[in-house]
Amino acid sequence: MSQTMVIIGAGEAGVRAARTLRQHSPDIEIHLFERENGLPYERPPLSKSALLDEAFTRQLIISEEELTQLSIHYHSDTYVDELLPASKQVHLSNGQYLAFDKLLIATGAKARALPLLQQKGLDSHPLLFSLRSAADCQRIRAHALAGQHVVLVGAGFIGLELAASLRSKGLKVTVLESQARILQRAVPAPIAEVLAQAHADQGVDIRLNCQIEDIRLDHVVEVDLVGQTRLTADWLVVGIGAEPNIHLANQAGLALENGIKVTAAMKTSHPDIYAAGDVCNFPLSRYGTQVRLESWRCAQEQAEIAALNMLGHRAQYEQAPWFWSDQYDLGLQSVGLSINPVTRLERRYDERTRLYVELNEQQQILCACAIGPGNSVAKDIKVIERLINQNSTVDITTLGDVNVPLKSLLKRAKECA
Repeated sequence: MSQTMVIIGAGEAGVRAARTLRQHSPDIEIHLFERENGLPYERPPLSKSALLDEAFTRQLIISEEELTQLSIHYHSDTYVDELLPASKQVHLSNGQYLAFDKLLIATGAKARALPLLQQKGLDSHPLLFSLRSAADCQRIRAHALAGQHVVLVGAGFIGLELAASLRSKGLKVTVLESQARILQRAVPAPIAEVLAQAHADQGVDIRLNCQIEDIRLDHVVEVDLVGQTRLTADWLVVGIGAEPNIHLANQAGLALENGIKVTAAMKTSHPDIYAAGDVCNFPLSRYGTQVRLESWRCAQEQAEIAALNMLGHRAQYEQAPWFWSDQYDLGLQSVGLSINPVTRLERRYDERTRLYVELNEQQQILCACAIGPGNSVAKDIKVIERLINQNSTVDITTLGDVNVPLKSLLKRAKECA
């Protein structure tokens, strides 16, 4: 008898899982549910090309033709409003029930709200914006006009990518950050310095160590900062991170811990329910920690692991996580996690091209972050990624010498293996 697989969420993870399931099992029934109307689309371009291109287009993850070819039942007009683990069913918005053999939760994350605006009942004000969906992007596009002044709260990746795009469209941009530097928890200080300078060169006003005292939204935006002059702007964007969409998992009684807690097999506390992507908190054995990450590639890789295990395999997610961001002409890439490093070093190729690496006591690389024009750092990060995933011990002197190609470390690691 054919099994029924249900996937909740048709983002990067959900679609990758559906494709993997079909690739390895031609006979199962696959149901893919998405709360947003329309076909599944890529989210990374929303803060970049989708804002800047002359016409807005969704970059599809999968076409209607491919969904049909793969016999994937795609539901964008009906969504799952309740998960019933005991009976292994989902309740749908049209009132029907659907039984499943295995289920994957890939519901992603939502933009974190600013508590001050929630307390004042202003979280739906027409001058307030966030960016997480195609609808959010279209709303910003419709509102953004050259010469306007926009205030962005948060100097994380979303805030800075938006700042770059809006500045490129001719808006005056002020970014407010509560920390002592941009990307405080995300990238090393030398990398952040390059990016901060790029924004300054483009005329973005980044204000650090900011404490917001009050915000008023009427026909204009007024922001009172502790110890600073009041800011007046045309509109406001909040980009202070994201929260996992755990509503269904919480209702179903699944184990939660900053997201849906899963094993390295992407299995939740229920033996037939899995989770992948931004919504899950997963273990990384090489770092001895449990983390939740918002990463395009991580979502894909975890979805493949989950799908294989839904079919009875015993796959484990063990890859070092990878991330990228494009701002102006600069490309930033990182791989791995900064967990208890004992050695830090930098390969500085020039003022705008740098690679920063952290290692443990065994001289194994924990993580690396690089920045440079275009895609210039991609090859270095790819080499570092291989070294991390191979648990290679490296020579620190060679690693820090910009005149020695990083590829030589791969050769030495192979010889020592």
